[in-house]
Amino acid sequence: MPLSNSVTKTIWMTCTGWATTLAAAGEQLVFPAACCICSQPLPERGRAAGADVLAHRLCNGCRIELCDQTPRCKRCGLPGVGGNGCGGCRQLATRLGTEQPAWREISVLGRYDGLLREAVLQAKHPAGEDLAELLALLLVSQRPVVRSWEIATVVPVPMHWLRRWRRGTNAAAGMAGQLARELGVPLRHALARSSLRPPQRSLPAAARPANVAASFRVRDRRVSGKTVLLVDDVTTTGATLAAATRLLLEAGASLVYAAVAARAEASADSM
Repeated sequence: MPLSNSVTKTIWMTCTGWATTLAAAGEQLVFPAACCICSQPLPERGRAAGADVLAHRLCNGCRIELCDQTPRCKRCGLPGVGGNGCGGCRQLATRLGTEQPAWREISVLGRYDGLLREAVLQAKHPAGEDLAELLALLLVSQRPVVRSWEIATVVPVPMHWLRRWRRGTNAAAGMAGQLARELGVPLRHALARSSLRPPQRSLPAAARPANVAASFRVRDRRVSGKTVLLVDDVTTTGATLAAATRLLLEAGASLVYAAVAARAEASADSM
């Protein structure tokens, strides 16, 4: 006597569940879950907290070390309470030749040092693309203010196509893509590099604004009338963010917020 459709479906679902469980157990046995930063073993995937992707990828120690809890100025991103008396904002304005940063606010995961610096450097290479996404997840989970900005579109700081080809990836774009998914908004590659210039890190702080001032062009004007989140992996002098922000505003963006994984500080070249 043939089985009814409902019985067949029940048997199929039961067998599928067993297969999934066995596959997960086999994967855990052959490839034990390990922290993607320090390689220490993680709890079994099945015991991780729900859909918390971070719990599947990072140990608690690395997660704490990557997330700097130092109070930071929301305008310049440097340690401090901010406000009209912020020394970091004054120095940044002097360096950029403006009264205040062009972006409305900036969210920073932490200081460009130690474990976070290592993670940012790894994310700059193809083998570290997942780290760029992980840093974005950390930023949006540890800096909930980003969700309050009512972002309409996310834009990465671009690399010149030749430099992108040589390196094989753009960490800023990887972060931006993950942030766009988390915020449920479009990712727009609205900016492009119009010329290949010396890397900012190779220049003294005073020379960086001029080096980057004319290096961007607008390639997608669908930022017009939108609140934009501009994303980069690391900022030092703020010159790159400032140049990109000005161009987005000239293209019609109503507001530009910035988000970076790491902020360099405590040196003359960080301002």
